[in-house]
Amino acid sequence: GDLIAAIAAYNEWIISCQPSESPSNADRARHQFANDHALNHKALNEIKGLRSQFKNALETAGLLHSRNESNLNADDALLTSCCLVAGLYPNIATLARPSRERRIRFGFLISKNGDSCRASSSSFQNERIRNASESG
Repeated sequence: GDLIAAIAAYNEWIISCQPSESPSNADRARHQFANDHALNHKALNEIKGLRSQFKNALETAGLLHSRNESNLNADDALLTSCCLVAGLYPNIATLARPSRERRIRFGFLISKNGDSCRASSSSFQNERIRNASESG
């Protein structure tokens, strides 16, 4: 929740100025927006720079090919949450996909120490894991 709120605050800070404004006027407008909403203008500028560096790294690695491609899932909060969780909690569990060959009908999770586990029934991931395809 807090990370999604931070992303939303950053996005509002970015659009708080008119596209036609000069860079100095845009910076003043963003600074005023930050002050009005109890945000740290300097930290938001640092985030802007880091996002630019990350985008350049993705382009250099061949993972991002066009300017519009980076916005395909920009408003997908669920996808953003999944990416954040995957990045913050790597390798907690591995998805065991269904397999006709091994007679496994539904997907399930295997923990690092080899225990079979399931997502909470109230988790948005529960259905996705259960209905995982054999490949993907």
